[in-house]
Amino acid sequence: MKKIYNPYTDICGKNIFKGDLHFHSTLSDGKSSPQEMFDRLVEYGFDFCGLADHDLPNNEIMTHEQLLVFPGQEFSDENGHIVALNTPIIRKEHWDIGTQLEEISSSGGFSILSHPKIREFGTSQGLAYSPKRLIVDLAGLYDGMEIYTHNVGSGFKLAIDRLDAVWNAISLLQETDPDKPFGPIWGFSSSDGHHVDHISSNVGIMVWAEKLCQENIMSAIKAKSVT
Repeated sequence: MKKIYNPYTDICGKNIFKGDLHFHSTLSDGKSSPQEMFDRLVEYGFDFCGLADHDLPNNEIMTHEQLLVFPGQEFSDENGHIVALNTPIIRKEHWDIGTQLEEISSSGGFSILSHPKIREFGTSQGLAYSPKRLIVDLAGLYDGMEIYTHNVGSGFKLAIDRLDAVWNAISLLQETDPDKPFGPIWGFSSSDGHHVDHISSNVGIMVWAEKLCQENIMSAIKAKSVT
């Protein structure tokens, strides 16, 4: 049986860094430039970030003197969005969500399911990521999911019940089917900002790392310990 250990047991002597891994700029549907968004993050005490403009892997060229910027994008399929870090993959229209997640993983990237409690394109569409999709259809394919997005049009900012559903399913499956492809799944908070005014000082994630560099921060974000 797999056992998940507390990833925060090895934090002695490490530094705390704050980041926002999901926001947009004028490169896609944002209202502020990348540099304006970066400057606002620095103003509010952020150390690292991931610019997640829609289907734009060339975000990897973005830099800022006072901010560690991860190459990122938001895969923007009409059936659900995915924040993808550290991958050069360009989404293809015929890929379903499962294929997208597999491609991100095989390229060495990291996937976070975006705002899983809202409908992407209209009230007639079901939830982007229902418990069934999370637990059955996409099991073992994603690394994390957003459980709070500060700027969402539907008003459903909090999606902790999605993570609860996955956690309960993992606990049950460890007892009944230990070979089911589930590992640790992290919950993320992000601004999903489309304008500098959407950036908030108290929205984002905190990690412990030795220093502010891409390798150390990414290792902290991935901090999985499973036996």
